Amino acid sequence: MDQARLTYLILLSTGAAVLLISAVFVSSFLAFIGLGLVFLGVIFPYIRTEEYTKKALFDATLHSQLELLHQALRWLKLDGDAIYLPPKYFSDPDTIRAFVPGEQEVLDFSALGVAGKQEVDSNTQLSRAMLIPPGFELAKLFEKILETDFTKVDLQYLRDKLPKLLVESLEIAEKMEMRIEKSDVFVSLKNLKIKSLSEEVEQLPLGSMLGSSIACAIVKAGGQAVRVKNQHISEQGNVLIHYSLLSEEVES
Repeated sequence: MDQARLTYLILLSTGAAVLLISAVFVSSFLAFIGLGLVFLGVIFPYIRTEEYTKKALFDATLHSQLELLHQALRWLKLDGDAIYLPPKYFSDPDTIRAFVPGEQEVLDFSALGVAGKQEVDSNTQLSRAMLIPPGFELAKLFEKILETDFTKVDLQYLRDKLPKLLVESLEIAEKMEMRIEKSDVFVSLKNLKIKSLSEEVEQLPLGSMLGSSIACAIVKAGGQAVRVKNQHISEQGNVLIHYSLLSEEVES
């Protein structure tokens, strides 16, 4: 039970107890205290310390950022399926990058290993296609809320924790399921409440903001490179995403 829910139950139960005592001793003073505690208990779930932004502003900002990224990829002629790379290839343990190949371009993981020790930015051929995933910061928010470093957990942890996080804590969707089958991970979300999080699915090799954030979580927890194989969002706001864990050999 989280702290917010515990506080909510304590306020309600204490208020109810004080009201009962006030009825026994016929005390209006205790009755006012009890009513106050009950009132606080009722409104407590609606009190938030975070700063909220209007959804319209969020949608407009996110759309412009994704459009800018799409134009940059098109200018660089990078249109292949993105490969998300885990922190083990970089000197910073919190680093995640997405490699977006150009036409007939391949990623040699053995070469990447050397580049990772010398910083990828020093390798011109690799750095041209190495991008910060659009969902990187959102994935860090997941870690902050769960108070967990995803590099220290496994995929089963994500399967158990992400649905509650996205549905109850962040209220992004009405329902979420995560299925792991050997080297494939399937994610489904029902009735997405912030549809802009899955915008540009068909155009961007990196996928949507939400799909990218989940890919970042998977690549950290799984410790393997991940490819977003397929994403689809229906008009009703239902999202299906298929991720593939790569064997980290030469991938095209």
